[in-house]
Amino acid sequence: NQQPVTAVMIENTPDARPQAGLGQAGVVFEALAEGGVTRFMALFQDTAPTNIGPVRSARPYYLQWALGFDAGYAHVGGSPDALQDIKAWGVRDLDQFYNAGAYHRVSSRAAPHNVYTSIAALNQLETSKGYTSSTYSGFVRGSEAAAKQPTATTINFTLSGATYNVQYSYDAAHNDYLRSEGGAAHIDANTNQQIAPKVVIA
Repeated sequence: NQQPVTAVMIENTPDARPQAGLGQAGVVFEALAEGGVTRFMALFQDTAPTNIGPVRSARPYYLQWALGFDAGYAHVGGSPDALQDIKAWGVRDLDQFYNAGAYHRVSSRAAPHNVYTSIAALNQLETSKGYTSSTYSGFVRGSEAAAKQPTATTINFTLSGATYNVQYSYDAAHNDYLRSEGGAAHIDANTNQQIAPKVVIA
């Protein structure tokens, strides 16, 4: 809890899949960015993946979620509204355009789907800017042992079409939800495991 919360914008086009780091995030927000394409904002505090990405640009509504966690905000540029709001709202800005040393490009993917980072690099950048902790009220959590087994075995999100539609299938053995996207298991590139959150909120 003494570590800063770090938010990273992660792309979700087919060229970005499988992404790295989503499965290790504490909280992940997903919303439409534009043209029916969704984008993620992954929050990290108690995990430190060495590979996160592809990192993409900012949008205003993600900024509001990041502010709720007093988070550093890692992104590559952004929409004009988002860049203006970052300054106006005092967002802890970790823009790649001005902090290139905290990011790197991989040769295995074409631009702009090739910008990656790590929590170690972002934490170092945050420390240099004085962002050494985060003050926020987290989600209230109950006892996992006391949770009732859900009666629904699947949760379907119709977002913008087959490429971005999401399904979560309840896995009773692990008490989590296996995520599928575009009709296929959604895999984290770091672990080669299917992403499986304990809690899903729509």
